[in-house]
Amino acid sequence: MVNEVLDISKIETGNVTLNYEETSAQKVINRALSNVKTFIDEKDIQIKKSINGETDNLKLDVLKTTGVLTNFLTNALRYSENGKPIEIDVNRNNGTVEFSVKDYGPGISKEDQQKVFKKYQRAKDDKTKGTGLGLAISKEFIEAQGGKIWLESEVGKGSRFLFSLPV
Repeated sequence: MVNEVLDISKIETGNVTLNYEETSAQKVINRALSNVKTFIDEKDIQIKKSINGETDNLKLDVLKTTGVLTNFLTNALRYSENGKPIEIDVNRNNGTVEFSVKDYGPGISKEDQQKVFKKYQRAKDDKTKGTGLGLAISKEFIEAQGGKIWLESEVGKGSRFLFSLPV
């Protein structure tokens, strides 16, 4: 929580520093999965991965991009039932690379979808713990790299969180 508040402070003062380095989508995924391994084991969740296109020579801020993917995975794990899969997909096309995390949890209402990327905002019926900063920080980190972030969700059918970055 302290790190999230510090990140928001840096964002609000315009002090976000990007450190671009060359990496692969597989390395970003592996780092993010390593960050949430305990939660995966606790919930007996199967992770399905799919990488399409050339994703070995990506130039991006590895720590911030991994942080965003970790946030997506943490949220997917939080809202997924034991034994349900979570899907990570990466696709490269037209000068961008797109990462997505799909869960089969409760989904997010249209009303709540409008606010999930805003600071301190959470779904109105959400009973889980959190600051409401993770997705707001993720949005800033992706947009600082010239990317886009969004979600697709349907109540009762789960959610898919996505971001794309120029390569």
